[in-house]
Amino acid sequence: SITTQYNGIYTNGNMVVKADDDASLDVISTGDGNYYFNGFYAENDLTIDGGTYDVSSGYPAFASNADLTIQGGAKVVNATATNGSAIYAANTVIITGEGTSVNTDAYYCAVRGDGGVTISGGAVLVGHSENDHPVYTRGALLLDGADVTLTSDYASATALFANSGEPFDITNSKVNVTTASTSIFSQGNINITDSVLNINSGANPINAWGTLSISGSGTVVTAKGAYPVA
Repeated sequence: SITTQYNGIYTNGNMVVKADDDASLDVISTGDGNYYFNGFYAENDLTIDGGTYDVSSGYPAFASNADLTIQGGAKVVNATATNGSAIYAANTVIITGEGTSVNTDAYYCAVRGDGGVTISGGAVLVGHSENDHPVYTRGALLLDGADVTLTSDYASATALFANSGEPFDITNSKVNVTTASTSIFSQGNINITDSVLNINSGANPINAWGTLSISGSGTVVTAKGAYPVA
């Protein structure tokens, strides 16, 4: 258990936290009164592999200036950022593996990977944002064997926001999203295959500026919105 005014664990290099299944780590970063800090911060890659984590901080609970990976059945029971995104990487965020689960509550994004976001291999993400899009990226957004539930208090929030023409694929996944604005958006193509989506939207349930493809015998899309699927 770590309680600090500053970063809980910090490195200028790569950080790998590899934990036994029964190991747990609680981190509270309170801030020093003038600035906010991170629970975990790596200047390079950050990897969380196994274990159970309860992390609260002002800026992202888990932050990397490169790639950030959560895997190996790691259970993030709480990642709270009172003035930032809960999970943040300057490049890619990858949440992967059977038994891996992440539960976030953030002021900004639940998960933000500026270079891409991948949730795969049975991983579960439950994300809430207070004042931004729950999942945001300027790169590829890939759900493959994922179970994702996303909500936001932000009136203009998009649950899954790919702010690029990079691939946006939802495959063999379960997606439940509720937003007051468009719920699923990409500047490029969106491909949905063999997945179950339950969308509650205040605007377009799905908006693809490129091609929208929905296919597969296992696919069911329930889309409620103020406007049609676009």
